[in-house]
Amino acid sequence: MTQKYIQKSGLKFINPQLAEGYKRTKLFGNELLLCVRGTTGVVSIATKELEGANVTRGIVPIRFDLKKLSQMYGYYALISKYVQDQIKAKTYGAALMQINIGDLRKIIIPFPLLKDQQTIVRQIDALRTETKKLETIYQKQIANLEELKKSILQKAFSGKLTEKTIA
Repeated sequence: MTQKYIQKSGLKFINPQLAEGYKRTKLFGNELLLCVRGTTGVVSIATKELEGANVTRGIVPIRFDLKKLSQMYGYYALISKYVQDQIKAKTYGAALMQINIGDLRKIIIPFPLLKDQQTIVRQIDALRTETKKLETIYQKQIANLEELKKSILQKAFSGKLTEKTIA
């Protein structure tokens, strides 16, 4: 669960007869998937193409009442610091970090009216797009500075560095 959306490609499959024994974890598609073992609190969205698939015991499918809470608002709420702090506070274990379902059900997710949720989601999406653009620009600048540093070091160690070179 390293991406926002989980798609069918690249997943491992088990025998369909074996999967029938795990009906509680069968996906309808478009659920939010929350990691409850290992890296607790990681969230992804199961795409519609995953309908009928199962998830492991370390992942909990979350289905909101879409009349009250939109999927994308729920996603952003679950990855928010407010909810992540609650998850961390209820996570336990030494070798294997985990959160139990009972504690997970006690997580508080504030939510406004659906129309306000849609506005919030649009604003967050716009901010994320702008953030990614800025991140790309800064990564390019960092790469350019790294190249400049290498060039200056090359000239310094080869004895070709002068005051004119630096200015």
